[in-house]
Amino acid sequence: MEDDGQIWDAFTNVWRDQANTAAELAEQLSGRNYDQASYAAALGELAKRGWITQEDDKYVATEKGSKLRQEVKDVTDQYFDAPWKVLTEAETKELEGLMKKLAEAVKLPEEEE
Repeated sequence: MEDDGQIWDAFTNVWRDQANTAAELAEQLSGRNYDQASYAAALGELAKRGWITQEDDKYVATEKGSKLRQEVKDVTDQYFDAPWKVLTEAETKELEGLMKKLAEAVKLPEEEE
């Protein structure tokens, strides 16, 4: 279970204070196809790691967990932004225009307004 997606889904949602129980996670992330039991196991694993803790009837991120999650977010943002930093402002605007043109060309009829 160490690298399972539902662990990071659960961790992110608890960290953001968007879903703090297995039931909330299963409901809000139903498109991920994990059930409440999977999220309960994920929450248990996260608590075991010390990244979250249970307070009353919900989970919250610990200081250790919050620091780790912010570090992961920062690195992810760096990797996401890296390819765009090589472009000049003019190149970025040109690429944006080309992407819009491409999106219009491949738009399906039911998407048109």
